[in-house]
Amino acid sequence: MGDKTLPPTPQRIEQAREDGQVGVSEEAVRIVKLLVMAELAFAAEPHWRRLLSEWIDTALAAATTPQRISLSTSMEALLPAVLCMVALAVVPMVLAALVTLAQTRFNVAPKALEKGVEKLNIGNNLQQLVSAQKLLIPLLGPIKGGLLLWMIYLELRDQFPQIGLVYRASPAQGWAMTMTLMHDLVMRCVVVLIILMVADILLQRYLVWRELRMDHSEMKQDYKQAEGDPMLKGMRKQTAKEIVMGDSPPAKDQQRPSAVVVNPEHIAVALLYEPDDMPMPVMMAAVTDEQARELRRRARTEGIPMIKYVALARHLLASGKPGEPIPDHTCRATALLFKVIEEYERLAPELLRPPLDIEEMTMGEDEEEGDMNDFIPLAEVDEELGAAMFDGP
Repeated sequence: MGDKTLPPTPQRIEQAREDGQVGVSEEAVRIVKLLVMAELAFAAEPHWRRLLSEWIDTALAAATTPQRISLSTSMEALLPAVLCMVALAVVPMVLAALVTLAQTRFNVAPKALEKGVEKLNIGNNLQQLVSAQKLLIPLLGPIKGGLLLWMIYLELRDQFPQIGLVYRASPAQGWAMTMTLMHDLVMRCVVVLIILMVADILLQRYLVWRELRMDHSEMKQDYKQAEGDPMLKGMRKQTAKEIVMGDSPPAKDQQRPSAVVVNPEHIAVALLYEPDDMPMPVMMAAVTDEQARELRRRARTEGIPMIKYVALARHLLASGKPGEPIPDHTCRATALLFKVIEEYERLAPELLRPPLDIEEMTMGEDEEEGDMNDFIPLAEVDEELGAAMFDGP
């Protein structure tokens, strides 16, 4: 029960976003800043090379010509230098803010600012040093460096004949060849850098999702807090009874099951699951024999997905309570059930909703339906995989 193996609920994920606990890749921020600043430097190369040449010429002329020192020349050279320094400081800051906001989907978490003092806690800092994120840095660092060095080696190998002719070129030609080689190196590394950036973003999001995993008790407590209104359980119990025991079809505004799990002959269990409104499925009814046949017949009439999952049907019948969330030990099996339903909806939806034959519609209560089920194709969960969902503690 203490192992956190269940995925986080939407409420827990939303609470984590409010607390600022989202997957943010610092590597992506560095890579974007490097690529953008490198491209800006190469694009503005003629401009800053001309300014640098003018500064050197002005300095040499002032040093070799006997004249009074003029501040106007210094101011003309100082202004472009200040603008370049401001650009070098502001542009990376703006890029870092934009990339971070993009990764968090423009999530602003004021609660994270309130925890600024906690970052000074030595115990928390020491604990973070042995966290999964920190332990991956020395492992991934050599891999990233090795990939970049390999790309640089390939580029230098291709450009080696031209590098050997640099000694014959003039200073201007040598400078142009150097800038071209550096730009080609950056472009060659762009592919690797982008792959590393995407991989690190996915890794950080997975690590955060892994930290948010829950155990059965946490999921049940989260469900109770999210449900709020205790009258809702009573309404679901009444709905389940009306679905099974009622003689007339349910009203339009009445909740109907999301799926019916069958044995397939002697047990039928109605499950209600609305991902946007509830974190865990609710068992609406678990019936046997004649009531099970009635529930199966109603599922076919109303087009409710019906699937054969013997192990889950038996467990829900034995330990589930109508109108209550499914038992803890059936969470994995129920998750598999709805996953299989999604696959059937995509590949073979007709197996989830077998037609109601004319003979079956006119069948009396004293007739057996089991023989007919043998001839009706029905969606089902693999027996070995379904039974494996109940293995372990």
